[in-house]
Amino acid sequence: MLQSDPLQRLALLLKQEAILHASPSQPIGTPTGTHGGWMLYTWNCTLTAPGALLAGQCVLQALASFESTQLATMGYTAVPIMSSCILQGEGRYTGLCVRQQRKGHSSFRRIDGPRRGGDPGGVVLLDDSISTGSSMLTAIAALEEEGFRVEGCICLVNF
Repeated sequence: MLQSDPLQRLALLLKQEAILHASPSQPIGTPTGTHGGWMLYTWNCTLTAPGALLAGQCVLQALASFESTQLATMGYTAVPIMSSCILQGEGRYTGLCVRQQRKGHSSFRRIDGPRRGGDPGGVVLLDDSISTGSSMLTAIAALEEEGFRVEGCICLVNF
């Protein structure tokens, strides 16, 4: 049966393509330094045309309940998702990338991307997954320190 709901199609694609299993040629490490049996690897979906399209469609559906027109992500994994939303958002959204630390040269920024006027305004934070929430909390703190108001957070997978 062909699924027409983007969320169902994305869930199926993630299940089929975004789970890496440990093997001799593909070790999996955990944040605590132990070996894991599997991990979510959304790059296998979000860096393909069908996966990026579906992820963007699903996040855009969730974004409909927010007022903010600025999207932000910390790290790299949600950049393709954010880019898909910007491309499919009909000019409504701009993106921001949050660094772990302020850049030590060039612009010296911790938040990269177009800032809207003098008042940065509201932001919706995006990520591919949330397990502990520590990346989200770090990004929220960085955005708030720079004067942004974080309206909410959206992720594809919540562990």
